Amino acid sequence: MQLLEARKGVLAEDPELMHHVSMCLRLTTEGMSSDEDEGDVSGRCTYSIIKKKWRSPDVKRFFNIIDAYRRSTKSAGYKGRDYRHWAPSDKVSTSAAVPGLPKNFYDEAWLATQPHYVVRRLQIDPVEYSLTIPSDIESAYEKGDFVDDSSDDD
Repeated sequence: MQLLEARKGVLAEDPELMHHVSMCLRLTTEGMSSDEDEGDVSGRCTYSIIKKKWRSPDVKRFFNIIDAYRRSTKSAGYKGRDYRHWAPSDKVSTSAAVPGLPKNFYDEAWLATQPHYVVRRLQIDPVEYSLTIPSDIESAYEKGDFVDDSSDDD
């Protein structure tokens, strides 16, 4: 729930991003990546990201940018005390895909491996959702201008 609320907070705070709040809520907490505390010898917790294999690369990239923006602006969706050190991992979630999302939210390669009845149960919305981000935010992300470009989500 924490990651969903943090993302919702940064989206709601920016007039050019606030239209994405409803999309974020459609994904629910089940559509957010999860993590595991790996611990480490220095006493600092490191969390490995558990990926949602069913989510499309475009959705992953969207949240990577939003998370970097959230940390760089210290927005309402960011709490310094809640900051976690994230480490990439090969771990993949076994939880079911969130049904009823736009077709571009699902990974095409993953969908191709699913039985027809699974795809039918997803009740995929045939209309694609525009994951647009203001060009200044996207450009800053691409150039690595954000304070911390590590991501909460992969």
